Amino acid sequence: MESKVIKIGGHPYDESLLSSNPYLIDAGAFRGQFCLPFLKRHGGKALCLEPNIAQFPVTWRDLNIVVKQAALTAMDHKDDIEFNVYTDRLDCSSIFPRSDRGNIKKLKIPSVTLREICNIPVDLLKLNIEGEEWELLCQAKHEDLANVSQIAAEFHYGNLTPENMKIEDVIANLKSLGFEVDVKTTGPDHAELQAWRVK
Repeated sequence: MESKVIKIGGHPYDESLLSSNPYLIDAGAFRGQFCLPFLKRHGGKALCLEPNIAQFPVTWRDLNIVVKQAALTAMDHKDDIEFNVYTDRLDCSSIFPRSDRGNIKKLKIPSVTLREICNIPVDLLKLNIEGEEWELLCQAKHEDLANVSQIAAEFHYGNLTPENMKIEDVIANLKSLGFEVDVKTTGPDHAELQAWRVK
């Protein structure tokens, strides 16, 4: 089958690799700008993770979408974690404090791990999690991503990049888990990653 890579909101994936009834996990769903067009185009179901759940339109919650107020994290946190909502740029809110943003509102929210949410076949794992993508994908183990066919992730550079991590570390780890990986720089502080499982 010939690959057919498309983008929704800057997140590339190969629609030729989707099943006939795809399951999407949209971590960092924000206002649903990815999951709604995805479901309209392909059908299927979606789990949307959004720490600041007030952003997610109530009217979209009946379209085969489960919305969960949680942050996807690399570590298993036993208690709620602190989430920083930057009211001047809601789309930049993060579990990491940011020196380039003001007007902070702090929320206490639950966290989930890849192993908890990827326990059934996942056609596409979309990540826009404002810095946590580094540790999440650098530290992922086989059992975390064994059920995932594709990953579409936005990577954030600058003050959201851990000092000891490079994109090459992410690529090497994903390749060791059986993925092919393509990374494109999309700006001075962003890159988009597309990964797909090698059959």
